[in-house]
Amino acid sequence: MRTLTVRGWGTLGAILVFLAVVVATAATLSQRPGVRPASFAETTVANDIARCSHQGDAAENDPACRETWRQSRARSLGLSSVARP
Repeated sequence: MRTLTVRGWGTLGAILVFLAVVVATAATLSQRPGVRPASFAETTVANDIARCSHQGDAAENDPACRETWRQSRARSLGLSSVARP
């Protein structure tokens, strides 16, 4: 068995540092933040928005679409308690 020279120890150290970085990166990437499932209200609003989008111009006169868009704007702007006009 050969003994390691100074150059050999340097190479071994570089390999160990590289492996430590790879393991740390893999551990960091494997941690996913908790995904919050959509609430029933969010799902309903999303479905209503899709329905209104498919109606085209007729949606402008639909009271349900107007209410859906109002709720969507309020949620997007962070206005949790918006008074109805």
